[in-house]
Amino acid sequence: APLISKTWHRARISFPGWSRVDPLNTNAYHRVEGAAYHAHFRARLEASPRVRLVHGSVERIDHGPDDSCDADQIGADVLVNGEVIPARWVFQSCRRPVETRPGRSALLQHFGGWEIETEHDVFDPQTFTLMDFDLGQVGATTFRYLLPLTPRRALIEHTVFSRDAVERESYDVAVQQWIDANVAGPVRVVRREYGAIPMTDAEFPQQTGTSVFNLGTAGGM
Repeated sequence: APLISKTWHRARISFPGWSRVDPLNTNAYHRVEGAAYHAHFRARLEASPRVRLVHGSVERIDHGPDDSCDADQIGADVLVNGEVIPARWVFQSCRRPVETRPGRSALLQHFGGWEIETEHDVFDPQTFTLMDFDLGQVGATTFRYLLPLTPRRALIEHTVFSRDAVERESYDVAVQQWIDANVAGPVRVVRREYGAIPMTDAEFPQQTGTSVFNLGTAGGM
């Protein structure tokens, strides 16, 4: 596929005192860069005469009562920056619906990482590290994630499962510690990334009203 920038066929998982690399056999692990992904589909959407792109804040979605599945209530109105946009179907991922069943747990998978370049060959570009738990587990589940792009370029990420995210400096310190322990010579930071993904066993409605469907995190993914 044209959007795949790198593919790996071997994966490593590590724990204190134990590490294993396994082939993925008929599977593969692909990297699709966000900027390339959005540019590709934005160009396709802009070229389509059936698509109108509107940028703004979704202020409201009017679709009748949340528990309504009345066949007579067809369509919905989306209020974007004061403009009412009518639609037969709405697929939304920006407004969180009320949970249909509260979760027993609510965690964040939060992370920070650096993509770096080294002066000498350091990485095996054929093997990626999915999870490396060989580090302190203090009050939370923590692991490293390593995507080697070339022998001299890789993404190193520090990931934590906990109720609350931490300051970016915390991820930076962890990544720098790994670099100090594993890379000799100068290192250039190409870019940094940070994020948080909600992790819960709560149930979210797939549909609110007859014509409005919830996608992504709003749909419970």
